[in-house]
Amino acid sequence: MDWGGTPTPNDHRAQALTDTGYVLCEALSGGKVFTYWSRQMPSQTTLQQVKATHPGFDEAYASDLAIVGQSIYATGILRPTAGQTGSDQGYFWLVDPAGSTNVTSFQIGSSETRPAALNRDGLMVGRKGNLVSAGFIRSLDPSLYEVVLHPLAGYSTCWALGIHGGGGVVGASKDAQGQVRATAWLPSSATPRALDWLDPSYPYAQAAAVNDGKHAVGWSQAEIPQSVNSPGPKAVIWTSLSPAPLDRAGSVFVSQVEKARAISPGIPNVLAEQVVGEYWDDSVNHPQHYGFIWDQATGFQDLGSLVSNLPSGYVVERATDINSLGEISVIMAETGSGRQHAYLLTPNLTSPRLGRLDRPIAGDVSV
Repeated sequence: MDWGGTPTPNDHRAQALTDTGYVLCEALSGGKVFTYWSRQMPSQTTLQQVKATHPGFDEAYASDLAIVGQSIYATGILRPTAGQTGSDQGYFWLVDPAGSTNVTSFQIGSSETRPAALNRDGLMVGRKGNLVSAGFIRSLDPSLYEVVLHPLAGYSTCWALGIHGGGGVVGASKDAQGQVRATAWLPSSATPRALDWLDPSYPYAQAAAVNDGKHAVGWSQAEIPQSVNSPGPKAVIWTSLSPAPLDRAGSVFVSQVEKARAISPGIPNVLAEQVVGEYWDDSVNHPQHYGFIWDQATGFQDLGSLVSNLPSGYVVERATDINSLGEISVIMAETGSGRQHAYLLTPNLTSPRLGRLDRPIAGDVSV
């Protein structure tokens, strides 16, 4: 794989990307703002930057972006200025190279609103509320669609983290005892569906993303050998109601823990799904994090080891998203300063595209 040069000198985190190479980022210095970069404009040396122009809100966090019709939209969270009253609001923005479109803020009811994901139909999902939270689905046009999601039976709160093109949503539900269970909300049913834990002895799991093949990924707690923090998160994929760990064919560290962040669309019998995220050694305190990629054929791999021209002193710290072309948005870190940079990794032309298989992931039971 090759890496695209960082669009800005310091302190940017890549959060999501589209098939057309638009990367949504957060700027961490000079006031938190959401920004974007596109490989369609390679001559640019700086990110296009749009700061929320809402009085009392001086921070804008990036969550997701998607191609909606012929346009690209971004969504995320607006946070009140320090010392100001008010709660987090959601926003969406039509990505506009001319910078002439305004950021639109919204709330579900009058409660704190935090969008997490956006799909091709312009449906945003996330969490509303503080102490008692619920998931939500909202369209870019609120007159078309706005639904509050309910938790699993016996659970008191829930939140949504991912949505696929058909409108299926994944996230988690939490009960009064602190148990967290991965949850799926299907368009065909008013009743949420529980996804199994990796180990029922450690009842904590979240589904973070889902693709159009209805395969979900996330993490579930499990016992970690020689860990200083066991139990810890293990990256999993749900191709049915039961999860499968991504490192079952081998891992980098004995005390390895992981979180799966995204899964590619995949094409049945042509292009297998790939999963990306981060992993670290849980046998030490304050460990370095690393990005990973997984597919059925090659298993779990360190992402940095696949980059052909990774600069000295840089580490791929986290993979945040992957598109249908196999491009990956990542957070790079300087090992000396710890500064973070936004990068776009692209499969090079001298080696086969990662994930090209003659079969899909086994299992066809939708979650």
